[in-house]
Amino acid sequence: MDGLGRDGLKGELRLLRDETARSGWEATRQAVELAYGSAGRADRASVAVGAARIASGAEAIAYDEPVDLSGYDAVLLGKGAQGMGCLEQGDATALRALMRSMYSSADAIDSSLGSATAGQAAAVARTIRHEMQARKRRRQERLARKARFPQVKSFGGYDFAQAALPEGCSVDGLRSLAFVDAAQDFVFHGQTGRGKTHLAIAVGLACVNAGLEARFFTAAELALSLTRANRGHRLEQLMKGIAKSQLLIIDELGHVPLDQDGARLLFQVASDCYEKRSLVITTNIEFSKWGVVFGGDKLASAIIDRVMHHGRLIELNGTSKRMDRALMLGKKDG
Repeated sequence: MDGLGRDGLKGELRLLRDETARSGWEATRQAVELAYGSAGRADRASVAVGAARIASGAEAIAYDEPVDLSGYDAVLLGKGAQGMGCLEQGDATALRALMRSMYSSADAIDSSLGSATAGQAAAVARTIRHEMQARKRRRQERLARKARFPQVKSFGGYDFAQAALPEGCSVDGLRSLAFVDAAQDFVFHGQTGRGKTHLAIAVGLACVNAGLEARFFTAAELALSLTRANRGHRLEQLMKGIAKSQLLIIDELGHVPLDQDGARLLFQVASDCYEKRSLVITTNIEFSKWGVVFGGDKLASAIIDRVMHHGRLIELNGTSKRMDRALMLGKKDG
C-alpha cells in the first residue's frame, strides 16, 4: 500500500473528510443530497455524481430520475476495461467527485479497504497525500497574502549574535512558536537598523508556514486604518478581522507620532490581544517614554502592564546592519 498501513490510510481519509467538510464542494453536495432526499432517492453515489454535474456546469438535474452508475462502478471497483486515461470528461469529473465526497465513517473505510487491491489503496493514498499537501500550500500562500509582510525574512538569515535574550528564552524556543500557542508577547527593542523588523517578520513567516494566521502592521499604518474605519463605521469589522489572527505584529512603535484618536484605538487593539493572541512590538524607545506615543502615561502604563505580564523583552544591540553595508560609505551591499 505504498508504505502506508491501513490505519494510516484511515487517518488520511478522515483528514480529507474534515478539510472537505469546510469547503464549498460540501455545500454543493449537501444541497444535491437534500434535493434527492425530497425525491425519495438520496443514495450516496447519485448525490456525488449529481454534485459533480453541477460543479462542472451541467444542465439542470432531474432528481426523480435514476442515475446510471455502471460506468463509475466499473472504474471504482477496478473491473472496467478502460483506464483513467481513457475516461470521458464526464466520467473523470464524476470519479473526482466520488473521491472528494469521502464519506469516511469507520464502516465505510473498512468496507472500501476490504475490497480494494494493494494498487488501488496505494493510488488513493497518493491522491490524498497530494491533495493535503496542495491544500497546505494554498493555505500558506493565502495566509502570507493576508499577513502583508513588507518583505520575506526568515530565521535562517538572522544573526542572533547581538540579540540579548532574557532568561528562559532561547532561539530554539522562539523558533518553536510555543509562545504563540500560549498567547505570550515580545517586545523587540533597539536602535535603528538592529534587525527588529527582520526578526518580527521571521516570527510571522514561521507562523504562516505552520498554518497559523498572523497580521503585520506598522504602528502608524494600523492607527491610520483604525481611525479611518472608525470614521467610516467599519471599526468593528476591522477589529474582528484582526482578532482572527494568532499573532499580531506592530512594527516601528514610536517612529511616527500618533494623534489622540489613533493612539486610543491602537491601545484598544493591543489591549484586546491580552491573553487571547500573541503580540510582537518592535520599538526604538524605552518603556519610560511610551507615554509620548500614546498621548499620556495612563494609556502607556496600561499597555505596558499587559505586555509585561505575559511577555519578554529582547534587546537588539550592536551597530546598524544597514550602515555596515551602506554603499554611500563605500561598504559592500548584500
